[in-house]
Amino acid sequence: MKICFTSAIIWDNAKQADVPKKFEKDERYDYHLFTNVDASKWDTSWDVVKVDLDFLKDIKKNIIKSRYFKFTGWKYIKEVMGLDYDVIFFCDATRSPEKNTDWEGLAKKILESESGIAQRMHVSNPYHECDRIVKFRKDTRENADKTKEWLQEKGIPEKMKCYENTAFGYNPKNEKLLDTMSEFWEFYKQNTLTHRDQPIWSYMLHKNGIEPYVFDTTGNRKIVNKYFPEGGKQGNNSHRYV
Repeated sequence: MKICFTSAIIWDNAKQADVPKKFEKDERYDYHLFTNVDASKWDTSWDVVKVDLDFLKDIKKNIIKSRYFKFTGWKYIKEVMGLDYDVIFFCDATRSPEKNTDWEGLAKKILESESGIAQRMHVSNPYHECDRIVKFRKDTRENADKTKEWLQEKGIPEKMKCYENTAFGYNPKNEKLLDTMSEFWEFYKQNTLTHRDQPIWSYMLHKNGIEPYVFDTTGNRKIVNKYFPEGGKQGNNSHRYV
């Protein structure tokens, strides 16, 4: 099975950016880390893909640009890199895929699922997540409140399922999923709400009737941490933006 792992570090400069780690790779798979910064000082196992962000020049914030590679990396991989995969995994750049995980087994479940995507169920609902965004200094109260109001306008119930985007895997040939990812990106890039993607992504899944295959329901990310262990260094004061 053709599998690749992806991550992204899109920052103003390397000094402020995340620093990825070294890890043991499975030679059957590919490991692409997309970045716009100088990676010469990194000691990492990722195959670094230096990207020209000119096609995203109308977007001001790099944190917004980074989500292009997170949610539409499949498009860049296919159209720019000319590569084709059965399943693509994404993880935050401070994490890495654990070699001894049964990736073929998880990939098979993704391909067999109607949704074409595997994610962790979040401990929060989308509204609570907006409060957590403020609590952990990920974005402003103003942006969090605007997102809550937007969710209410869309008629989203408080107990709607919310999914975590720290690490996930998907089928890059599932057309309904790809359409939803594209729809998410076209809205998200306008930067009218919070830059945190989980509330907006969960709404898009709900709107389009997509129920991800849930591979981790633990309250402490037990499975995510096993499959994609941490070890890199977070940039920008541990991803605090306010």
